[in-house]
Amino acid sequence: NELQFVLLASICFIGFWLCGYIEELIFGHERFECGWFLATFELTFFCVITSLGNILSEMRKTNVSSFDANFIKTMFKPKSPFYIHGIIGFAMTFARSLTLFSLVYLNYPTQVIFKSMKLIFVLFGSYCMFGLKYSFMEIMGHCLMVIAAILFSVGDHETQTRFTPVGVILVLLSLIFDSIHANFQAYALNKCGSN
Repeated sequence: NELQFVLLASICFIGFWLCGYIEELIFGHERFECGWFLATFELTFFCVITSLGNILSEMRKTNVSSFDANFIKTMFKPKSPFYIHGIIGFAMTFARSLTLFSLVYLNYPTQVIFKSMKLIFVLFGSYCMFGLKYSFMEIMGHCLMVIAAILFSVGDHETQTRFTPVGVILVLLSLIFDSIHANFQAYALNKCGSN
């Protein structure tokens, strides 16, 4: 239903805006260096919430009213190989940690400009890792979306730019891990039937 979509999209938009604002406040202080801890906390929270959501939806589908050993065993049985989950978790952790740590050296709008290049990295990664081919229109569409995100971020010219080579290296490394994460997650979902 349209109302539900608009409501959920609004909540996502406000949540991302609030997250960016809070991250800028946290990392705007001198030498905040707890990016790894913050990323670990965030990802642990995501895992707990996702697991609870999976358990509740599976309980609703199968009309299970209590937890038994068979339900838990089948609930958490992976559909894709364990090493795929390891690669996804490793890449996601490093991508998020390096992104957060780059905010020590870059301000938020500058980091968003670099992170908007994620589409290009994912395209290139899927070509290198899995040999996927894209049409000219798909590549142009991705490039135009990246240019639009960069122009949108550059439009905020009142902020003081914090731009160091260390921050650029960190955010580019996070883009490489983002590409690995996105491509292996797509592989797990599409080829292995994971959910």
